[in-house]
Amino acid sequence: ISFEIEITIIGNGNQKILSDFFIQELPNEVYVNGNPYTNYNNKIIQDLSSNENTIRMKWNALTSCNYMFSDLNNIKDIEFISFDTPTVKNMSFMFSGCSSLSSINFNDFNTSSVVNMRNMFSNCSSLVSLNLNSFCTSLVSNMSYMFQNCTNLISLDLLSFNTSSVKDMKYMFFQCNSLQSLNLNNFNTYSVVYMQYMFSHCNSLVSLNLNKFLTTHVIN
Repeated sequence: ISFEIEITIIGNGNQKILSDFFIQELPNEVYVNGNPYTNYNNKIIQDLSSNENTIRMKWNALTSCNYMFSDLNNIKDIEFISFDTPTVKNMSFMFSGCSSLSSINFNDFNTSSVVNMRNMFSNCSSLVSLNLNSFCTSLVSNMSYMFQNCTNLISLDLLSFNTSSVKDMKYMFFQCNSLQSLNLNNFNTYSVVYMQYMFSHCNSLVSLNLNKFLTTHVIN
């Protein structure tokens, strides 16, 4: 199985396009604007002269995706071309701090074995919408801070989420202050222990139906 990702970088001059993640999970192939690139171990690609640059990366194996794009605030778009990840268990902080990110195309994105989604989209302040219908979350136990500070996110459809294993939802929607619609009717919260600040600073949210929330095990 191979895993391919294509990202669009905005800005001129020297740009950091690889995060600390790549120290442990170096890609087998890197192409910059269609050309092979080999000197990526220093985590900097020099002299990106155009406003938008395309970087394509390929792995033969992946064991974890945590911090994969963390704090790469010059990423505009991400497309997962072939990203069937049945063995990946950790996707925490995967997109955290991608403040210019406006589009994510998940395609064959596989989350069936993922246990940790903590801070997965936190501080993605340019995202207006997210299509997470393909996500399988039946094994996820941690969704804390998952959408924290997604300040431009207007709507979020999580009807496909299976939250039966989730124990931690604290700060999950914290400071999603543009969020106008949030449907949590399918949320199973029986195992949840932590809910503190879950909807804090959701200033644009005018209604919230929590009739199906079970809080038997919640302590905060």
